[in-house]
Amino acid sequence: MLRQYFLQHLKVERRVSDNTIASYAATFGLLIAFCLGRRKRRASSLEISDLDVDTILAFLRLETERGSGPLTRNARLAALKSFFRYVVVHDVQSLPIAQRVLAIPTKRFDMPKLGMVKIHGKGRKERVVVLSPQRPPSCDAGIATSATAPRCCSRIARAAR
Repeated sequence: MLRQYFLQHLKVERRVSDNTIASYAATFGLLIAFCLGRRKRRASSLEISDLDVDTILAFLRLETERGSGPLTRNARLAALKSFFRYVVVHDVQSLPIAQRVLAIPTKRFDMPKLGMVKIHGKGRKERVVVLSPQRPPSCDAGIATSATAPRCCSRIARAAR
């Protein structure tokens, strides 16, 4: 069923991006490895019933223990919920398991407070000016090129926490 979910549902029916598919595949790779270690079984013998709410919650807790933040946890949960919405339609016997997994809430978190972001110039001369109440010293007075803007903005986001 997982193969059909990726090849038919995500790729053809929903037409999601390759990045989304890669992200979901990474989540399922980690989840399957987690289940194999926990259940001492082969990957081909895993079933939907092995992915009950307790297993999913234990997997999400492990992700948190490994240092993943709430955004990563919520992205992993979104991938799992997407699969279980597919399961609801295609495997009626797994409906009780799917309903319990779909009821898992996302983790709440505070968004970092950023200042205003302005883009000056065009093309190769483009630069991003980040005006933040707490500007980290590693960010050249808040000015970054478009190539370094993501790093600069992430430093500001971490500093604002």
